[in-house]
Amino acid sequence: MGPILYLDIDGVLARRQPLPPFELDKALPARLAEDLNCGAIRRLDPVLVNEVVHGFDARACQLIRQICEECSAGIIITSSWRHVFSPQELKAILSIVGLGDYVLGSVPGGISRPEVIHASLEELGTADFAVVDDMDMRHDFGVRSVVPEAVFDEVCARKVRRLFKIYGH
Repeated sequence: MGPILYLDIDGVLARRQPLPPFELDKALPARLAEDLNCGAIRRLDPVLVNEVVHGFDARACQLIRQICEECSAGIIITSSWRHVFSPQELKAILSIVGLGDYVLGSVPGGISRPEVIHASLEELGTADFAVVDDMDMRHDFGVRSVVPEAVFDEVCARKVRRLFKIYGH
């Protein structure tokens, strides 16, 4: 198993700002499902699909994808989105931005985010990980906590690559 990227969505892939204005394209899920060869996108709400396309930061998604490819990393979703969407829906959502193939799953709900990440690490038996979240978890994960200023950027990407290089990749 490669390194694990525990990944938040809001404040990491999607900026915490109002979405830019856009015209709703109800046919977008069907087009993306065909273009990306991911039938699960077709089953997502058209409003959600449009919001992902217009609200996720393309560069942030590209940087995460590059890290996953370069380091053979997998993604485990820690975002509060896991309380709203099933693991299959989260994978389809991230497929829209080119990250679906790297999604291994999501942490369960219930207890605090740091606690579910610790439980996941124990279950997986890995020490090769980074936690990328706009919530500062340095108290819980030390240098393995990567906190973007506005969205995941080149500074964050360098830190994650360095962590994976130092701690096992």
